[in-house]
Amino acid sequence: MKNWTLRTLVFILMFFLFAQKMWGQTEDALLQQIASDESKKTSVNSVIIYQQGISNEAFILQINLSNTNVIEALQFGNSNAIRLTQEGYYNAVSVDQNGTRNIYEGMIEGDYLDLDIIQQGTDNTISQSATMTNSGFTIIQEGDRNEIVHTGAMSNTMGLKIQQQGFGMKLIIKSN
Repeated sequence: MKNWTLRTLVFILMFFLFAQKMWGQTEDALLQQIASDESKKTSVNSVIIYQQGISNEAFILQINLSNTNVIEALQFGNSNAIRLTQEGYYNAVSVDQNGTRNIYEGMIEGDYLDLDIIQQGTDNTISQSATMTNSGFTIIQEGDRNEIVHTGAMSNTMGLKIQQQGFGMKLIIKSN
């Protein structure tokens, strides 16, 4: 797969998502299959998503063993959801969900990571599994029924900040 353009890779990914959906394979199984394909690993990746609407959903998969991955996702709307899988070094993730039913699910692995997640709305939920070294993250939730579940292994953290404002606050952090 020499010199594949981003447009070509996105088209192929969309085709596989459609084809696998038609054959009944779940998104989880498809993402696992794509993540295990060594030929798709590249050196520099950036994803910028801006969604405004009622039923927003974003599935993001980035795998990079060197250099930088950058994800910026901004969602305005009622039924927002982001499902993120990122692996690599020197990664930056910024997620801002401003809506009613915000959900963020993340599987993050790597070194020198910087995660910033902001949720403003009514039914915010964060579920994140992370294996991080020399990394830091910020999670801010402002709304009604906020919940954070963070699991994984962290070492040499460079700052963790979690802020919740709202009514149904719940926080669970499990570290290996």
